[in-house]
Amino acid sequence: MAETVPPGNLNPDEAVISRAVAVFMLVVLAVASIPLLVCMPLTSDTVLYDLQAGKLLSGGTLYRDILEPNLPGIVWVHIAIRGLVGWSTLAMQSANLVIVASALTLLSWAVSSRSQFGWTFLLTSCLFFFSRNEWCHGQRDSWMLLPVALAILLRVGRGDSSRRCRLIGPVVEGFLWGVAFWIKPHIAVSVVAINGFHLITAINPREEFRRTAGVLAGGLLAGMPGIFWLVQSGTWPHFWEMQTEWNPEYLEIGRERKSWGRLWMMARRLHPWWAVHVFAIPVSLIQIKRMIHARSGHPIEAASRPPDRGSSRSVTIAVLYLSWFGQALLLQHPMDYIQVPPVILGIAALSAYPWRLPTLVRRCGVAIFLLLGLIVSPQLRPPRINLWLDCVTKGTSMQRMAVLSHGRFPEWKHFEEVIGYLSRQNLQSGELTCYNVHCIHAYPALGLMPSTRYVGISSLLELFPSHRDEILSTVQHCGHRFLLADVSESEAVPGAFPWNHDVAFESGPFRVYRMHPDQW
Repeated sequence: MAETVPPGNLNPDEAVISRAVAVFMLVVLAVASIPLLVCMPLTSDTVLYDLQAGKLLSGGTLYRDILEPNLPGIVWVHIAIRGLVGWSTLAMQSANLVIVASALTLLSWAVSSRSQFGWTFLLTSCLFFFSRNEWCHGQRDSWMLLPVALAILLRVGRGDSSRRCRLIGPVVEGFLWGVAFWIKPHIAVSVVAINGFHLITAINPREEFRRTAGVLAGGLLAGMPGIFWLVQSGTWPHFWEMQTEWNPEYLEIGRERKSWGRLWMMARRLHPWWAVHVFAIPVSLIQIKRMIHARSGHPIEAASRPPDRGSSRSVTIAVLYLSWFGQALLLQHPMDYIQVPPVILGIAALSAYPWRLPTLVRRCGVAIFLLLGLIVSPQLRPPRINLWLDCVTKGTSMQRMAVLSHGRFPEWKHFEEVIGYLSRQNLQSGELTCYNVHCIHAYPALGLMPSTRYVGISSLLELFPSHRDEILSTVQHCGHRFLLADVSESEAVPGAFPWNHDVAFESGPFRVYRMHPDQW
């Protein structure tokens, strides 16, 4: 008698073919995309963390030498990356791809024990990530997926482990959550959601409570070395000052920046990938409802049911997705890069769901969506794709950055001329101030450190208005020789600093001002 295949599953021959097609398409996508991605410019966020890493490595102190509202985990990661692969743009973009690709691979293993669904997730999520603009690369949110994916893989694979692994596994999982917390503390929402949900729906509450206690212990283990470093290095007072005296205002300004207009613009840039949420949200809620229903009723009856590893796997990913998407939408700034992990986790939730659709319907749906994502991918359009061979053979340059960049901050064509002028001035660290945040690319381009702790002054004046006088006074009296400003970011106000100084050089929107003490 022929073996029947459950609805929604593929027979072995179909699974092999499906996997082979997905692998082939993934290889083609990687070959077409990776050379362009590693030649893309770094963002000012990445440059800022590089500057802090450089300060720390040269004997400086975090938070004291450069103002930073975030936890130090991302700076530690930058120190590790730069120590391993160097300080070039190519090195950082390559590290970014390795980190995210590793996270996606781990998530593909967590998504399903059926390899064809894991490969489908990997192909879809890579197409999404590879098609994002430069502001979605090298960011904390995406890098945080690596320890999170490891933690989830440990949790969903815990069922068949030995007693020793059941004791150690939760501690290791908690340690990984703690690592992610040092990178960005918003992950705490997902930690609470996942552990809380498993406690509520546990067949054996006592056993689940022990697991949760192990996760908490692991998180504390991850926190202790970081706190010890903050205290031992003398960073703690400056860290505490930042959290208590500066960050409340930073968070308030961030909430005021939210608007429907910003959300609409972000949705347009994420098109068509926002549609993932349209399907992933109800699918995730259905999974959660089913799990609650399955674990409700008489405890003895619930305990007698055999454990469903697939259901536990998919519901854990569903809770992770909904909690992450919720905090990204409600607690964070409306930025494109913040929405990258929710889309990836939405794809994971859809891939992990036990679909009962006919194979042909499912394949057609996935193929149509992938084709649409490929068509609208800005990375694969001329003139960007025309640079593929140059990126492979020549690497990155400001000319190629100008083409591969999705925005005009900075305008690389004119920026290169500014760097050429400044490089002829024999500048030393501390002699150049970058007024706008997108101008700070000048620091690594010239091998300089900032003149003050205030990097990207115009943005800091907006984020910390109560510290405006302190910031301006420090910058005006820092002894710098030149100040670089972008008038497309900040309108020049005659008679006000820095517009009251002489223009030494000008190219496009950039102005280099020569600083004169008598004009302070």
